[in-house]
Amino acid sequence: ALGEAFWRKYQVTKELKWIEKATSNCFQAIQLNEELSAAYVTLGIIQTGRGLYKEAVAQFQKALKLDHLNADAYRGLADAYEALGDIKPAEATYEKAIELRPNYWASYNNLGGFYFRHGRYQEAVSQFQQVVMLTPDNIRGYSNLGGAYIRLGKWSEARQMFERSLEIKPNLGAYSNLGTLYFYYEGRYSDAARMYEKALQLNDRDYRVWGSLASAYYWTPSE
Repeated sequence: ALGEAFWRKYQVTKELKWIEKATSNCFQAIQLNEELSAAYVTLGIIQTGRGLYKEAVAQFQKALKLDHLNADAYRGLADAYEALGDIKPAEATYEKAIELRPNYWASYNNLGGFYFRHGRYQEAVSQFQQVVMLTPDNIRGYSNLGGAYIRLGKWSEARQMFERSLEIKPNLGAYSNLGTLYFYYEGRYSDAARMYEKALQLNDRDYRVWGSLASAYYWTPSE
């Protein structure tokens, strides 16, 4: 758990020192108990994040040998398969994770993300709808659902989802997505800039948001 916490800290801060701490804690856990499935899952998540996809697959497979019902291991394995370009095994593995824990929102969110990345937007909508049905206060679910609606050209529905996400809690994803809706689809450049600014107030380490903000400033008419 400490290893995963360090990894999540790296994801937020992008400071490389947390990767070493995350990895070393996982190995320490394995030294203490070689049959601890969760340690291999966390190590696999870290290796996936580092781009070591084949090594990640091996770790998730070790976890599943110890606990063949571990839905987290299946979700991680699916992520690694997808990164390697093994699309059909990835989809089947995401579906297996849902089968094992049908009431767990994260598995639907992962499958929805998979469909979104591969242009299957209506299927992505179905999965993200499951997320918000299971967890009605899930800010990520509403933001992701809005993103899928954008790709389907349903801008009004998308805006409602982003606004619902922000009503629950201000978050970078919904601000950024709402800015994208304003900028690319509605030509509301100053409004888009305001959304990107709010996103960066929450986390100023996302280079994509900085780039989008610069574009919004460029296209905002001068007064």
